[in-house]
Amino acid sequence: MGFILLLTACTDRLWLIKPFDVSKSNQVVMANFLIKERGSYQSSLLFVWKQSLDEMREQEKFIGTGGVPTVAYESDSEVIKRIKGVPISVHVRLVRDGELLVDEFIENSGAQFGKGFDYKGLSKSAAGRVIKNITLELGNYFVEV
Repeated sequence: MGFILLLTACTDRLWLIKPFDVSKSNQVVMANFLIKERGSYQSSLLFVWKQSLDEMREQEKFIGTGGVPTVAYESDSEVIKRIKGVPISVHVRLVRDGELLVDEFIENSGAQFGKGFDYKGLSKSAAGRVIKNITLELGNYFVEV
């Protein structure tokens, strides 16, 4: 199962597309990018859905359904596991013009949003998990996840 690192802003989109298999530990994704407009940006993990319903159900066990359990199920470990899926811890390093801005481990779980997009001429549908929201100034950036 792959993911796409997505960085978006309110006014313009910057797509950093780096597919890889999240089931394998210690992988590193790196990218350089230029910010031309100061603004709030969101980095996210996108999990591209498979085509068949059976495959999607299997993926959902990993990704999680997202949401909040009702009061009747808030202590049910199976419901919590279905909502959260498998937690993923990512190490994020962000550098602007040679200055280290972010160097932290961030854990996320559960689908938080859905996203449709085109990739290499194909329409894709994905579940997303937010990594970090951050305000970025103009400059040349390097990110490592």
